Amino acid sequence: MTRQLIDPALVDSNRYQPPTRLDFTPDSLTDLDSIKTIGFIHTPRARPHPDRPGRYELVEGHRRRAAWILYRPGLPMPCEIAEVTDQALFETMAIENIARRDLSAIERALLLRNYIDQFKATQSAAAKLLGLQSQSAVSHLLSLLELPAPIQSLVAAGQLPERLARRLIPYVHLLGEKKCLAIAQAGQGAPEHAPDRTDEGDRPVIKPESHFLHALIKAVDPIAKHINAAYWPMNWDPKTSADMGGTQMPLPACDSCPFNKVLDYRRYCIRPACFTAKETAWNSQAVARIAKERKLSVAAPDEKVKIVHDLDQARAVLATHSDAIRLVPAPQPKDYGERMRRQQVTGSPTAVIAILSSQADEVLAAAVARQKSKPAVKPQVSYNDRQREYKVVRERAQAALAICATSLMSLMPTQPRTLRLIVETIGGQIGYRGNLDIDKDGLTSKNTPTQLRAWLAEAILDGCNQLTYASKSMDNDLSETREALLAFAYTYKITYPPGWDATLLPAASVIPAAKRAGIQKRTPKKKATKR
Repeated sequence: MTRQLIDPALVDSNRYQPPTRLDFTPDSLTDLDSIKTIGFIHTPRARPHPDRPGRYELVEGHRRRAAWILYRPGLPMPCEIAEVTDQALFETMAIENIARRDLSAIERALLLRNYIDQFKATQSAAAKLLGLQSQSAVSHLLSLLELPAPIQSLVAAGQLPERLARRLIPYVHLLGEKKCLAIAQAGQGAPEHAPDRTDEGDRPVIKPESHFLHALIKAVDPIAKHINAAYWPMNWDPKTSADMGGTQMPLPACDSCPFNKVLDYRRYCIRPACFTAKETAWNSQAVARIAKERKLSVAAPDEKVKIVHDLDQARAVLATHSDAIRLVPAPQPKDYGERMRRQQVTGSPTAVIAILSSQADEVLAAAVARQKSKPAVKPQVSYNDRQREYKVVRERAQAALAICATSLMSLMPTQPRTLRLIVETIGGQIGYRGNLDIDKDGLTSKNTPTQLRAWLAEAILDGCNQLTYASKSMDNDLSETREALLAFAYTYKITYPPGWDATLLPAASVIPAAKRAGIQKRTPKKKATKR
């Protein structure tokens, strides 16, 4: 290494130095005004330019060179000349910029990408260069480069925090650049780091971050598939592949799929094509299993069939035992009653009955004749009487649920914000029924924690009341509700107050009051002794 005096005009900038780091103003160089009187404390380094003979390429010291030109114009600049490789030139530039501590996340990501691509470096070596703790930190930074260029500009300018930008990355392929940019703009002004929790365990509400999350959910919800709507097991591996945008890709299990994302307590599949292909594969396997059990044939792709949509007619068609009957895979209906009826007729809610088109008229005529030959069963109870009976059943069940809800309230959370989030999540799915104060934006601040806990307890126990809609006998309805409440109390170790099931027992019941005064352990019967 030799020290020489060189004309600053003959010294070129480091080829790897970002252009944004070469724009120096006089105000940004005031901390180097000592160069005017004493010169350099640390002399800049340069190397002979490999492509331009007679010139030099600066290794480090770009601000010092700019300050020398500003404070000592026309004078030769001292430099230390040494032979430096391109990789060492890049590493020196990176270390010099990182020391300034004002690099944005996008600039650090570009440094990593250029270093890995140009010098075939590993992510571990790149992590050491930038002083990162792990290889995963490198992956997180590099993932920012998957964002569209306008969003990268917001991150580089410090208008969008890195943590929100990373949250947007998985949805770029689903939403597109235009929607992602609108979501990113909604989060402008959010702090770089999330605020600490309060003593009550809640985080302060940050409006830009809240707007960002709301805009993201509003954009994703209509496009992505709801994982909760999947009726196959989450660990089910189809062991098949499907066409994903012109490429055959394997279908993984949902619980380990990287496209299974959670947004504000909602779980989405952000690759709808995979969800649809998995639904089709599950339906085909279910139909093949049912066809084997019932000794029926599955419709071939080249067969023309006529689907029987009326389930009563489909039951009559099955009774004809015709060789023209086929099973066809179909999506599971959303209506619960429709699913149950299809389950009863075909054995699976994802299978429908069809007939070969060439024999459809003949089989349907035989099915209609069979239906007419069967005598109609007259209803023993009129429709209005049955509705009045159901109303009484529901009122008696709701009265018992209200009593049991007071015992369940002891298990509810006490933190107001946590309780509010749970109620908003459940209320958004089943509706805000009950004594809650709501407006067009949802829950208001007038709702007390006691009101929220009471509503949440009744909403949970209301699942037991759904049994009252399916049975035919009033006493059976209420007995099923009582058994469901007993099972719930046993599972969660709850003790209901005495007389909680008074409205669930028949009016003519002779069960002693002491036996139904609460939940008691059943005593086993004594074994008979031999005489």
